[in-house]
Order: sequence, then structure tokens, then C-alpha cells
Amino acid sequence: MNRRRTALGSLVLLLGLGLGAPGNLEAQQRQQRVTPGRDAPAVNPAQAEILMERFAQRVAEALRLDGGQARRLQRELQTSRRERARITTHTREVRRELNQLIQQAPGDETQIGRLLDELVDLQGQAAMIAVDEQRRLSAFLSPLQRARYLYLRQRLVRQAIDRQGARTDVPPRDDPQLDFF
Repeated sequence: MNRRRTALGSLVLLLGLGLGAPGNLEAQQRQQRVTPGRDAPAVNPAQAEILMERFAQRVAEALRLDGGQARRLQRELQTSRRERARITTHTREVRRELNQLIQQAPGDETQIGRLLDELVDLQGQAAMIAVDEQRRLSAFLSPLQRARYLYLRQRLVRQAIDRQGARTDVPPRDDPQLDFF
């Protein structure tokens, strides 16, 4: 079961839950609550590649892509995954640092402001990843295929979260009054 949770957690991280969609704060908060430590599960690179290959195969089948389109989709998924993983890691570090500063009384207002600006910038970068991904996909997928791809991606992420038992109606395990980001 633990192996399954790690695989599903890896999938959630790989697909960049919510990070690819601008203004999807609720999904980002849900992602933070997936694990008790509020950190995304460790990702085994080999396992990540296998999961992405399987997802790309499923999408290619569902969208009835030809061989060339399927290969381009696979490359695009790898590119987007790397970009999202970088943003996710950096965002996690900034939030951790921001939470530590907020818990200190009185906090360093200048540093808190800098971290808030950095967090907003990272959210903008995440949105640009989604925009760039859609632009690259539009080179070889029709608008209908792109819409179906987004649907399949969201559905897979939701299923992974549901299987892990993540609940959005329960506050994080840390002190909610001290853990803002």
C-alpha cells in the first residue's frame, strides 16, 4: 500500500497539481494537504518516467493520436513535468521559509514582503508553463484534443488524490493559525 501511495503521490507531483492552472489556489492548498508533512512525496526518477509514459499512452489512445503525435505528446509531457517540478520545489521552499518567518514574533517585514513577491512570481511562472504547454500542444493537437487532454489530466489527478484519501475539508495537521502558506 505504501508503494502505491508513493506512486500516486509521484503522479500528483508529476502532473503539477493546480500549478499549471492560473488562479487555482484551492487545488494548490489541496496538494499541500496530501501528506502529513505538507511536502510532496519523494519522487523516484525511474518511477516518474514510467508513470509519465503510461499517462502519455493513455492520452494517446483516448485522443486517437498517430505515432508522430504520440511521440510529440510524450516529449511535451516530459518538458512540462520538469518545469512544473522546478516550480513546485521552489514554491515549497519559499512557503516553508515564509511560514518560519511568520511564526517568529515580530517577523522581518522586509523579508516577508520579498518572499510574498517571490511566491506571486512563482505563481505567474506556473501559469506561463500552462500557457506555453497549450501553445506547444496546439502545434499538433486540435482544440478538441487539447480540451480532452486537459480533462484527462484533471481526472487522473483527482483520482490520485481520492485514492490517497486526501480530504480538503480538514485543516492541515500543523497549527492552521501559524501556517499560512
